Amino acid sequence: IEMARQIVESGMEHKRDLVVVGFNDEEGMRFGTGYFGSGAILGHRDETYTEQFKDASGISIAEAMKEYGLDPNAIETAQRKPEEIGAFLELHIEQGPILEKEDVKVGIVESIVGFRCFEVHVHGRSDHAGNTPMNMRADAFLAVARAVTAATAKAEEIGENTVFTCGEVHVAPGAFNIVAEDAWIKVDCRSRKISNVDRVLKVFWESMDKSVRD
Repeated sequence: IEMARQIVESGMEHKRDLVVVGFNDEEGMRFGTGYFGSGAILGHRDETYTEQFKDASGISIAEAMKEYGLDPNAIETAQRKPEEIGAFLELHIEQGPILEKEDVKVGIVESIVGFRCFEVHVHGRSDHAGNTPMNMRADAFLAVARAVTAATAKAEEIGENTVFTCGEVHVAPGAFNIVAEDAWIKVDCRSRKISNVDRVLKVFWESMDKSVRD
C-alpha cells in the first residue's frame, strides 16, 4: 500500500493499472478450507462453495459474509483471467523468527512447502486414575501423545525445514483423576519435500497403530 501511495503521489507513469489486493482466509482457520481469496481470484470459489463449509458453531461462509456486509453471489466478480495480469508480486511478513534472528531485512521465497493436516479421534476407556494399573488402561490421550512425540522426533531427525505441529487437543471426560476415554487432536505437518511429510506421518500412524494394538 505504501508503494502504491508513493507511485500515485509522485505522478510516476505506468503502462498498466496498479491494483492492490488483500487476500483473506488463506490459512482456513475458521472454516477449515483455506486459500479463499486466492481461490476466488482464480475462479475456484462460488456461492455453492460458501454454503458448503461451516465453522465450529455451524455458521457457513455465506452467513458470515452476509453478517459482514458482503454478498456471496458476487464472489465470481473477483475472478481475474491470466491474460489480464501483467505481473504479480506478493509482499508478506515472515511468520517465523529466522530473518529477525539473522538480521536480514528482506527475504525472497525459494520454495513453498507442501503440507497435510487432519483431525484424529481416539476412543479408549475411562478408568479411575488411582486404582487402575498402567498395564490395564486404554488411555486415549496417551495414544495420541505417543504418536505426536514420535512424529515430532522424526521431523527433528529429518530436518530440511520439516516440521510437525499438534496445536489443538481435547480430552474427555476431562477430569484430572480420570483416564481419558476420548482424545481429539489436530495435526499439521509441513516440508519443502512432500516425501518428508509422508515419512513423518508414517511414524505417526505406526505409533498410533501400536497403541491401539496394545
